[in-house]
Amino acid sequence: MDNRAENHFKLASLIKAICLCALVSFCSASLYADDWILAAVPFSASASQAELESAQKAAKDLPSLILGCLEGRGGHLLEESEIERRVRYELKEERKELFTQLSSEIRSRDAIMFNSGSKKQKKQLAKESDKKIEEIRKKISYNLQKDANPLGEDPSVKKSVFAINPKVVYVSDERPGDKLTIKVWRNDASSLFDDRREDENFYEYEKRVLDEQICGIISGSVLERAGFLSITVELTVFPGGVITATLNDVGSLEDLPSLAAIMAKELYPFVLNSKPVQLHFEIMPEEAAKRARIYIDGALPQDTAEIEVENGRHQIYIYSDGYEAKRFNYAFTETDEFIIQVKMSPKKIVNVAFEARTANQSLYASGLPIENPAHVSVDKGTTLGEVASPEGNKRYYIVKNNTDRTDSKNDPLVHGTITFESAKEDYVALIEKRRTNLYNSYAALLFSLPPLFFSKGMSIGTTNSVLYHRDDQSLADQWKVYHKYTTAATITLGANFLFQLGRYLYTANKILPQTVDITEKSGHKLHRKNRLEVEPYEIEFVDESVDDEPETKAETQAQAESGADEANKTNKDSTQAE
Repeated sequence: MDNRAENHFKLASLIKAICLCALVSFCSASLYADDWILAAVPFSASASQAELESAQKAAKDLPSLILGCLEGRGGHLLEESEIERRVRYELKEERKELFTQLSSEIRSRDAIMFNSGSKKQKKQLAKESDKKIEEIRKKISYNLQKDANPLGEDPSVKKSVFAINPKVVYVSDERPGDKLTIKVWRNDASSLFDDRREDENFYEYEKRVLDEQICGIISGSVLERAGFLSITVELTVFPGGVITATLNDVGSLEDLPSLAAIMAKELYPFVLNSKPVQLHFEIMPEEAAKRARIYIDGALPQDTAEIEVENGRHQIYIYSDGYEAKRFNYAFTETDEFIIQVKMSPKKIVNVAFEARTANQSLYASGLPIENPAHVSVDKGTTLGEVASPEGNKRYYIVKNNTDRTDSKNDPLVHGTITFESAKEDYVALIEKRRTNLYNSYAALLFSLPPLFFSKGMSIGTTNSVLYHRDDQSLADQWKVYHKYTTAATITLGANFLFQLGRYLYTANKILPQTVDITEKSGHKLHRKNRLEVEPYEIEFVDESVDDEPETKAETQAQAESGADEANKTNKDSTQAE
């Protein structure tokens, strides 16, 4: 009897846990579907007694006609406020179920004391029940933490300290700027949802709406006068029952499709949740703002001072000559005006000179020809280029700018000359030729092995036969000579294979890009191949006068080596930093 009671207790707990997980999963699926379901309820009608029947017919037909005009058109844009309402409703339903589960588990634990089992069995059952109660309490605590920050990270997901670039798990999979496909309830515009009953409170009505996975309800009223209708339409978004649009218009009772099309056209932007947004850009410094080009989703707008886009997620790309480009994505929602402040940093470049070892060589960098090799501005990072001969031969190079210099492209000063190997031959054809020779030498080596093994075997066999007086000594000597010849041939072909392999690797190595590092000159000399060192920074202060007098510049150079406390200042008509 005690074992039966214990088994019943475990079975009941398991069934409760399964039901809880199923309900929570159902709530998550209902709120986080990929579709935004739109439904309509019958409109209310108001008219005189003689015109009441026609008004009621119009109130019944107009919702279906409006839904038919909106069916399958575009996607609904999610904003932060709507996602928060959806997440909080789900969390509220989950808390209710968890509390029911907690109450049931506590009652089950209290009932253990009245079982007729042994003290040890009661203690074991009570321990298991306390463990389940503690798990439910933790879930409720996590639920409340999620409710406090519904758009933040999920506190119930543990992060691994050893993970590299761990994936951030949010409370909601939906993010501001996401779009959900608009669909009609039951995929049938003629199906109307039952309106809220008089004896039904808002929470019961909301639950009935969300149980059908409906996100938006179109409701309204019609007023008929002398063959014309005054129609008022409202769009209510769930959960929360937020009225996002209230529209009114007048149309003919004889032409309901045209009136429905007019109302659907006015209602469509609110269903999409698409509104125009004003973007104001404040780019600093002023010099960067003068030359700035702003791209919205890859398109260059005409007026960069004020740009109007539809709300939602957009990609912004800002480019200004001489400055590092800025690129970012942002969901412009919740408001109709944004001020975007962008601080652009000067592009880190260093001026050097390029040259090839032989004349008549063309130089390219990043796929573009270098117009003036005596003055090349190399961006920070890696630059891939090539040296091309008049015959069409090419040789590649890589230049790595590891400095933080911000040289001006108009500054004629260069910090050094980088010499690249010339493209003297067609290395692709030459490598193919070397590869063919390598394969031929390898094949010849393989063909020499069977005669070598055969002659070796025959030499050993005839020698043994001579010992047993079965063969003549001259035959054994003859096979020894054959074995020497085959051995010499195999060794020669093996040496030829190694020679061809070396030629192939040497030639293939020529097609690898020549690498040059550009670094700041340090306190000690570095003697490393393919390294170009430039002088450290010199600080220059420029005094630009607003009068008609000639501009003057004051140059100050930090005296780090001498340890001077003050920098020398010299006023000159024209000063250039070394």
